[in-house]
Amino acid sequence: SSNHDFRRRSIELVNNLSVTLFRALGGYLLLLIITMVESWIAFKFAGVEYALVLALVTAVLDFLPVLGISATMWPVIIYCALHDNLQGAIIIIVAMAIMTVLRRFIEPAVLGKTLHLHPLMMLISMALGVYVWGAIGFLLGPVVFIILLDVFKVFGLDKKFKDFLSRVLTKFMGNNNETIISETTADSELEE
Repeated sequence: SSNHDFRRRSIELVNNLSVTLFRALGGYLLLLIITMVESWIAFKFAGVEYALVLALVTAVLDFLPVLGISATMWPVIIYCALHDNLQGAIIIIVAMAIMTVLRRFIEPAVLGKTLHLHPLMMLISMALGVYVWGAIGFLLGPVVFIILLDVFKVFGLDKKFKDFLSRVLTKFMGNNNETIISETTADSELEE
């Protein structure tokens, strides 16, 4: 019965979503660890005290909307500069630049893989998330996008959409072909 089919699909959807959300959490956790290791290396080379604690704080703040790694790094850079550790300040500035560039490549790749999304789709969903929910949408966008994809797949909406598109295109192409055929027939009649 259709009721039984709906129940089966709903269970499948819940199962898919739980796997998806665990993958998302895993991806975000991996990014957190990467940020922590990168900032720990930067602080260590800069000769900053409490490098590990600062690295952990940097990684956590990086996940909060708006703040990012600069929320920890700039105060440390200023601290180094004020305490005659100019070399340390320069090391952290360079590290911050490298981390920012790396993040542009790592984030879509890591989250795209963990969520089984193409990096381009990942970037689009992040951008749409930011547009809809503001800064927190950076994290929410991809997760909501994945949930919608799962709903589409489980309930066969993607197939229905493809069928609809192919019908529309077939009709459109059919009309065009008829127009072309009638035009060529009219041309050949004129030539005679």
